[in-house]
Amino acid sequence: MTKIVLNTDYTDVVSKVGGLPVIIPPTNTPDEMEIYTDLCDGFIFTGGRDIAPIIYGEVPHPACGPFDLAVDRCTIQLILLAIQKNKPILGICRGMQLINVALGGSLHQDIPSQFKNTSGHDNGLFRSEPSHTVEIIDHTTPLYKILNKDTLEVNSFHHQAVCRLGKGVNVCASAPDGIVEAFTVDEYNILAVQWHPEMMAFENNNMLCLFESFIKQCKNKEKV
Repeated sequence: MTKIVLNTDYTDVVSKVGGLPVIIPPTNTPDEMEIYTDLCDGFIFTGGRDIAPIIYGEVPHPACGPFDLAVDRCTIQLILLAIQKNKPILGICRGMQLINVALGGSLHQDIPSQFKNTSGHDNGLFRSEPSHTVEIIDHTTPLYKILNKDTLEVNSFHHQAVCRLGKGVNVCASAPDGIVEAFTVDEYNILAVQWHPEMMAFENNNMLCLFESFIKQCKNKEKV
């Protein structure tokens, strides 16, 4: 039996901005996936454990954390079906990484051992406090249109990161050390971020705006 834990920050912030959160179990069948993707107006793919490296053609690095291959494969199928139906998608942390993998990309399995001179990517227990900045690369990106900022202070809880970009993935923000911090996907209504805006949203209006924009897209079926 697979045990799945979801932080209530996700459901709380969706409710706050006018959405109705629906938690989808990871072991659903293809028929159930069809029902869920028809039922839901949009999808947030959340943070969580590491992703099985075999999915992107690698063996586990010694510092790779625990993963669940069955859950990963199920979630990837849900991502691809949501993309096929052009549903708005917001990826957060692991969710961002999994979207990239679903589109044929890969990951750095462990930042501390695979990168030099990086810091600030693990806040520890300080959930809502920023640990580094990100730079929004240009003013045409959806992230810039939502926030109207060149730089942003973010929190961070990850030891893996986007490596090879998946098909259609466009980086729209990065950390000072070059780690990918946000991307969009060509032709689809997808925004993915590496930090955890749901933890900051009740104290930081910039982060709340990300969810407000997502819910607006879900209701209006419009691309940012």
